[in-house]
Amino acid sequence: MSEVIVVGSVKGGTGKSCTAQNMAVCLAMRGHNVALVDLDPQKTTEEWFVERRAHLNLVKISGYIPTGSAEDLIKSIRPLYDFIICDAGGYDGAYQREAIINADRFLLVLRPKRRDLKALPMIDEVLGRGMQYNPDLKINTLINQCNPLPTQVKRILDAKYVCESYDFSPLQTVVMHRNVFDDSEENGRGVLEMPDDCRDLKAEAEVNDLVDELIFGIRPSDKGKVA
Repeated sequence: MSEVIVVGSVKGGTGKSCTAQNMAVCLAMRGHNVALVDLDPQKTTEEWFVERRAHLNLVKISGYIPTGSAEDLIKSIRPLYDFIICDAGGYDGAYQREAIINADRFLLVLRPKRRDLKALPMIDEVLGRGMQYNPDLKINTLINQCNPLPTQVKRILDAKYVCESYDFSPLQTVVMHRNVFDDSEENGRGVLEMPDDCRDLKAEAEVNDLVDELIFGIRPSDKGKVA
């Protein structure tokens, strides 16, 4: 039985689709059978798959778009995959609600910006309703698209503190604002699949850290330690 991960929010522009795509690529490159479900009416991930078909020899990821309910789709494909990653829209829609009810994890993606943090009460309400039907849902937060300047560290820590106040457990991993995330998405790739002359090793490390921490419980600070 697969693990279902919903990547969502109620705020647009936080990088949910890019995050979902890169997680799917990372897991598939590690040998897992992965499905990526586009639940966003903007169809960002659907367009990513269209671009992806132009490239040969990329790792295999199965793509789905619901034609009926998201719940029916997730239940029908769940026996077929190790991981199902759902790219949910940036608003409280029926697809996202159905996915939350059927998910094992919800990854809230937001930027360390006030307008994103102001959406947390609405997200709390959406997730609270979902957990009435799915009380075992695990909720984590990824602080995304961060400014790499040292002066922004406090802003990132403050955002994590606010998320903790809602019990949206923030990951130790943070993802910086890097051009390679935009470039890879436009080309139907993950950052781990970029050609050698376009690679960004820091971005690659962030994607691996995200998957390691969220799914396998290995935090960046734990890496390299000897038991």
